[in-house]
Amino acid sequence: MRSAQGIVMPPLRTLVRTVGSQVIVIPKSLKYEWPKTPENNYVDSFVDAKLQKLRILPSELCSDDAYLRRVYLDVIGQLPNREEYDRFMASNDAKKREKLVDELLSRKEFVELWVMKFAELLQIRTTDNQVVSYKAALLYYNWLAEKMAANVPMNKIVQELLGANGGTFKNPAANYYQVTTDQLPLAENTAQVFMGMRIQCAQCHNHPFDRWTMSDYRGFVSFFTQVGRKQGEDPRERIVFNSGGGDARHPVDNRVIPPKFLGEEQPDCTGKQCGPDGAGGSCGACSSNEHCTAGKCIPTDPTCTPACTAKQNCRNGACVCKPDPNCCELDSHTCACRKPRPPPPGACP
Repeated sequence: MRSAQGIVMPPLRTLVRTVGSQVIVIPKSLKYEWPKTPENNYVDSFVDAKLQKLRILPSELCSDDAYLRRVYLDVIGQLPNREEYDRFMASNDAKKREKLVDELLSRKEFVELWVMKFAELLQIRTTDNQVVSYKAALLYYNWLAEKMAANVPMNKIVQELLGANGGTFKNPAANYYQVTTDQLPLAENTAQVFMGMRIQCAQCHNHPFDRWTMSDYRGFVSFFTQVGRKQGEDPRERIVFNSGGGDARHPVDNRVIPPKFLGEEQPDCTGKQCGPDGAGGSCGACSSNEHCTAGKCIPTDPTCTPACTAKQNCRNGACVCKPDPNCCELDSHTCACRKPRPPPPGACP
């Protein structure tokens, strides 16, 4: 290890997981004395603690013209005009920097810039196969803009997105589950956008540089396995709902992995009923070895030989297709849908 200033993360690998251990490298001859710097907010305390740990001196307070340029670009994405520059530079107000931030946060350019940034993260766009129609994408974008303009806290926005259900027109936040319909990238995107964690590597092997295992990955995917989608009355709209069934299986031994928060405990699903009769699933639904009858999970008959597929349940020694809420008639051999449920949603004819 070289004698250079910085941080390295040597991985510790075991048969179960990989854990990174932070090591700080500081030159022996370094002369360091922390200056007395004022802390204006709680963010400064975290920054100062990190700088002290790394033996790095904080930067000097920037000039007014440098601050003006930086805050305009950061908050609204454009430079100040000549009039705005002259007004700020001529002001002798001790709190002119704070007041400028408040002024920029109230401008429409702030909303436009940050809606654009988050729209890119949320992948708000139409798709070639019209899974997300132009109208749905526009409503989704406008919904996000309204939240930003109303200064809705980010945790509330995330709650509305992850808990969204219903029509993608009536509840535009439900488009979050329509932009990406595959369970695996849906879970990966959620972890990366909202938690800053890249878990893609753990899909087929334990993460080589982080703590995430294949079981961690599938446990997080399990939160999204019961998301159901069906056609709305308008052909451009989709309905997002809890299908009551679905699970995530470990790719090595095909066992069902229950839902589990990344780096946290497994949630308590006690008392949650299963979904439609016959449906399997994870939290609040039946396992692959059970079927749902009258809201209760009943063990399936284990005597089917050969074993049933993931789309089937074993009953009385025979494999039968699991009910599909989006389908009126299933092929008894392949369990493929012969007659999709027509819009509007309702009883099959």
